[in-house]
Amino acid sequence: MEQNVVEQWRHGGKARERLVQALVHEGALAWATRLQQGGREERRLAATLLGYAQEVEPALQLLRGLVADEDRYTREAAVQAVGKLLERDFPRALAILSEWRRDNPKVRRAAVLAVAHMADRLHMERAGPSLQFIRPLVGDPSPEVGPAVSAALVQFLQAWPDETFEELAAWSAEHDEPVLQQVAQTLGQTPPSLIRKALIVLRRLALDERKAVRQAVVKALRRLAEVQSDVVFAELRRWLPDEDRAPVARATLSRL
Repeated sequence: MEQNVVEQWRHGGKARERLVQALVHEGALAWATRLQQGGREERRLAATLLGYAQEVEPALQLLRGLVADEDRYTREAAVQAVGKLLERDFPRALAILSEWRRDNPKVRRAAVLAVAHMADRLHMERAGPSLQFIRPLVGDPSPEVGPAVSAALVQFLQAWPDETFEELAAWSAEHDEPVLQQVAQTLGQTPPSLIRKALIVLRRLALDERKAVRQAVVKALRRLAEVQSDVVFAELRRWLPDEDRAPVARATLSRL
């Protein structure tokens, strides 16, 4: 039976769409449970089906393994499925995903990507929970997780600019180097309406003596100067007489 299903899946196109609809009608979770123990194509199909499962918790339990699959397409399908379950029941699914933040890097990355996909200016109620969710992973040293966190914060900033900026400003008062580096990096993507506020935060971060933080501040200032050069140049001129901030100001001006 599974072999026939896989053959239909391999056809792709409309045949694949009809197959998925039929299996969902029969029971997405039951089919996925059987298929996820099979080969590559079976796991890809299982991941796809789980996005349609009505049983959120057991579906996420299976997806926790599939998002770390050795096959890239299976991982991608699994992340998309997690996103669909979040869309269906955001509070419940997010609570379950909180446990994923302590798993291996691939699972942590998947959790971040799925939550980032929920960033939508029409759903302001997601802003606070999403920012709280990602906070423990800010500064994650894993090469899989770090870029995902950076991308997620930019998506949050675009969807929920005020809420995300306030959170970034709060994090900027901490001492942890990777966190401050991430804050500066994200502030470089600040929308025009908040650039003046972003400069106030970057003014404080420019006092940090650690190289990685200062470099992130310089990069952020360069990006902001591309959007509002007059505002950024005026701010940097105020930094030049300040011996503590002058190195950052000169480094930025030399690259503009």
